[in-house]
Amino acid sequence: MSPMLAAEMKIVTRSLFKLPAEARRRSVNDNIHGGGYISLSEIRFLEAFSIYDASSMADIRSFCSLLDTTTQQREIISAYIEKLHDVAINIAGKVAESVGYNLGGFSFDEWPCLARLNFFNFKVEEDIGCIGIPAHM
Repeated sequence: MSPMLAAEMKIVTRSLFKLPAEARRRSVNDNIHGGGYISLSEIRFLEAFSIYDASSMADIRSFCSLLDTTTQQREIISAYIEKLHDVAINIAGKVAESVGYNLGGFSFDEWPCLARLNFFNFKVEEDIGCIGIPAHM
């Protein structure tokens, strides 16, 4: 992934978290654990957006539509999530091979892969010693 794409995505992600609360909540998906928008009230210091299936352009477009992103933001999000998915699939293959699985032409390409955009809002005094595990479940 290019540093320029990563920097552009960082700007887009920050802009998404600056949307009004009602706009952020439009992406909530109650059918998927942690799907869509996760508010600060759910996990004290974490706010997040997620796209259920990073391999699905339809899921990415749906996410962007729910948040009324601009054309430029959609292009950046799509390019970033596509690259992120490529990295995740590559790592999955390497992990499988490292534990002795012969993939024999098998690919993880079609497997759903949750992509999450996290914003950690730490307030040092309040969050020291806070357990972060719930943020990754």
